[in-house]
Amino acid sequence: MTSNKGVDGIVEILIAPLGSGGYEEKGVGMREYRTAKYKFPDSGKIYETSFITAAISEHLKVDKIILVGTKNSMWEEVYRYFGKIEGDLEKEKKYFSLIEKIGDQLTEVDLQCVNEVMDEFLKNINPHASGGSVCKILEYGMNDEELFKNLDIFMDLQQQFQPADKIYLDITHSFRSIPLFMYLMIDFIQTLRKDIIRLSGIYYGMFEVSRELDYTPIIDLNPLFSITKWTKGVFDFVTYGNVDLMAELMEDNDIKQTMLNISKLTNLNYIRELRSQMDKLRYQLEKVDDVPVPQSMLLYLKPELLDFVNYFKGVNNDAEFQFRLAKWFFDHNRYANGYICLAESIITYLQYIYKKRIPSIDYQNKNDRKKIQDLLLHFLKNDSNKDYQKIGQVYDEIRIIRNHIAHAGFGDHDDYDKVIKKSLELANTVEKYIFHNSNETKLSKLPSLYDFNNLRKRPNFQKESSR
Repeated sequence: MTSNKGVDGIVEILIAPLGSGGYEEKGVGMREYRTAKYKFPDSGKIYETSFITAAISEHLKVDKIILVGTKNSMWEEVYRYFGKIEGDLEKEKKYFSLIEKIGDQLTEVDLQCVNEVMDEFLKNINPHASGGSVCKILEYGMNDEELFKNLDIFMDLQQQFQPADKIYLDITHSFRSIPLFMYLMIDFIQTLRKDIIRLSGIYYGMFEVSRELDYTPIIDLNPLFSITKWTKGVFDFVTYGNVDLMAELMEDNDIKQTMLNISKLTNLNYIRELRSQMDKLRYQLEKVDDVPVPQSMLLYLKPELLDFVNYFKGVNNDAEFQFRLAKWFFDHNRYANGYICLAESIITYLQYIYKKRIPSIDYQNKNDRKKIQDLLLHFLKNDSNKDYQKIGQVYDEIRIIRNHIAHAGFGDHDDYDKVIKKSLELANTVEKYIFHNSNETKLSKLPSLYDFNNLRKRPNFQKESSR
């Protein structure tokens, strides 16, 4: 549905639950919510009404209402209230017909008249309202079957939502389970189709303080929705190392930008820039002063973020950073990135060894790196020294896995489960034979044994080197 409201066409929708109300002495079957004086914190206006939905609709000037309730909810009272039926014989007839059908006989077709009077009410307070109000009958949700029926109903409600629509929730009435269910479903739908809707407010009529204040405040609980976003962001970060959602929610713009940079650089494996941004984030976090809790989530997240950047603290060179990043990727189930970093860390480290003898070697130069790869595959892998052999063999195994990943898994290779299980084992082998301090002296002999300028030449393996 398109809206004729404003030039931007944004539709504002209020979703509200409907309870069974209370019986008054007006007659058998006549139910209503008790009248209350509602007030919003940002307005001095008092809305005296028995329907908080009416107060919220008028205050926000919404375009349409989606009302959800069970077959025993007081649909007839909604019709009476919004339809102003007194003195209208046709409407009174529909009102009593609804009373008779409340319960198992009630269908959503019967509630079409309720949709119409809600639209009339909205047009009276906002002539530009798009209309299109809907009543939906839910199950009680007393078992799995009923809960999933309700889930289907809310998933179908997606048809009511268009891109950029603003959604407001009223969670005041009905069974406590239904407002909670509404909240969770809107959260799920927004996560599933984040381009479709915006949850712009979660309203609750706080009757508990009515006597104290002489009015019922309507409070916006939307900050609670941001907590669910933080929950997703923290889960993504802790489980997969993804900082994107956390960065988007971050209040501090400088930290936000640094985290976004880290996310992009991590996905691209741009190591040198990534090291710089890690150091920058550590510096920014250490500078953060205590902030009043209501204003920031950073106080709660700072320890986790510091653990993240400090994981890479004390790294002496790019090779060690690549290796540590590989282990971090494996720990966070990002195996493609991990295998790339692990393979490259071996080449970078051996280039450092050669660079100490030949300063002109550039470990970022493609041809120089290719020489080290040939050293690993055509010299060390076939060397008589068992440790050198192991380095060449483990590099070759990692290289083969990385290449299969790069080619989207086509070709002969181990099954994916085996590749995942081998990741940490291969990382530990690389650490043992290359990055362990005790091996530095042994590896430092390589430039004397294998001349850098001749590494592209294939060795004669008939002659075994003595080590």
